[in-house]
Amino acid sequence: MEQEQDYFNKAFQGLANRLGRSTGRLALSLGKTAIKGIGKILLSILIHTFPVWFPILLILLLAYSAYLIVLGFPMSAAEENASNQDKVSTFYAFSKNEEFLKENEDLFDKYKEIANRWDDGLSDYQKQQVETHAMSWAILMAVDRITHDPVVLGEGKEIEIKPEKVFEDLRPKFEWEESTITIEREKKECKEVIVKDKNGKVIYDEKGNPVTKEECEIVIKKYTDTVRLVTEANIIEGEFVYHYKTVTEKQNTSDGYNQTVTKEEVDYIEYPAHYFQPLYDYLASKGIKTEEDIELVIELAQIYDTDYNMSLALRQNLDYTNYPVIKGVNDWLWITPSTRVTSPYGYRSTGFHAGIDIGAVQRGIDGDPIWSMADGRVTYAGWASGYGLVVYIDHDDSIQTRYGHLSRINVKTGDYIKQKELLGLMGNTGRSTGTHLHFEIRFDDIPYDPAYYFPILK
Repeated sequence: MEQEQDYFNKAFQGLANRLGRSTGRLALSLGKTAIKGIGKILLSILIHTFPVWFPILLILLLAYSAYLIVLGFPMSAAEENASNQDKVSTFYAFSKNEEFLKENEDLFDKYKEIANRWDDGLSDYQKQQVETHAMSWAILMAVDRITHDPVVLGEGKEIEIKPEKVFEDLRPKFEWEESTITIEREKKECKEVIVKDKNGKVIYDEKGNPVTKEECEIVIKKYTDTVRLVTEANIIEGEFVYHYKTVTEKQNTSDGYNQTVTKEEVDYIEYPAHYFQPLYDYLASKGIKTEEDIELVIELAQIYDTDYNMSLALRQNLDYTNYPVIKGVNDWLWITPSTRVTSPYGYRSTGFHAGIDIGAVQRGIDGDPIWSMADGRVTYAGWASGYGLVVYIDHDDSIQTRYGHLSRINVKTGDYIKQKELLGLMGNTGRSTGTHLHFEIRFDDIPYDPAYYFPILK
């Protein structure tokens, strides 16, 4: 019985194997036939649609080639720390020979030298005022490159740069007005004088020495100086209009004078309504009008000058149209009793000011309370270079605030604090020239102008 069962099992297995092989051969045959049929159909479709897809493919290949020549290769050269000759070669889209590259390996230094002439003819005091509007050599280079590129313009055969011409077209232009600075110096000066009687005779003491006394008088010296203040800066980023106010400051000099200085200082600056509009207009006059080609200029500048990335990001944050819409902003609390802005957000002679400075209710007096703008977690409370005593707070939705130059801190790192909780007191710690609060609002760690979110300051 068992032998019979084994026989049937083997027979069934043999039949299954034969059926499997037959099915496999059939499937393979059908597959080959189907592939041949589909291949013929696809080939027929490709042949009949050739006039449609080939021009599209050609355009895509040309566009990609243009991207590599104009942006891709320069990016690669810059990222790989290539030699000057390699960078110049990619700048010229590999169209120049070895001799030319050797003669022009200092090309980027030449752009820097030309751009550095942006302040020719200005006094040191004028340069200090408009230093933040210095011309970027990278922008000069990028504009010159793109506006003379046959690939972008669709005409010509070679890149023929004209840096001097582009520089004269784009160099910053300033308007100035005269202003008078008045300095009044007051000092108590004392000296020993011999005492005389009413008849004018010298009085002597019991030892026969002339009697002396100290006589003092207030000596006042007044000086005036005429300076030139910038009123308008017209640069590729746009038009900056400066507005001034008259202020009086009392100072103590190293030689013992009490000094009163009356002068005009910047009240506020009108920033461009649309950043880089002059650049867009200039490029359009050269036949470059598409958004993609215009963006090439900025991207090319960023590739060759990495420092331009940060400065560009900060400059763009001066344009309120770029500001993010933040949920709950109307519920934010103003952070101190004073609303007197002593230094706005933006560029100043010492660099980019990432926040605003708020003066004390009583000028020069420490101790005004500083409150939290909103609920949040204290991520740092302590001393930081420049800030002095400072508090960092993380709020909801990637919002951070910073409160610097405090005289005292009332919270510690890790505390969860509520809106209007006392963080500390206004002071003059760190890199500071007087009692004030340095206040920053950051979104994803990028600083924005607090005055935009608090109309009370305007």
